[in-house]
Amino acid sequence: MITDNQVRKLMKHLQGEETLEMAAAKSGMDEKTARKYRKSGKRHRHTVR
Repeated sequence: MITDNQVRKLMKHLQGEETLEMAAAKSGMDEKTARKYRKSGKRHRHTVR
């Protein structure tokens, strides 16, 4: 399960112009999951299904 903190870290790393692969790894989530959050633009895990 992805936590709110992981999503916040992901968004922070993505804003720093890191690749999706690196941002996902640093946030502790799979690249495919990170892609869903990036695509949705949502900050909270409860909004992505």
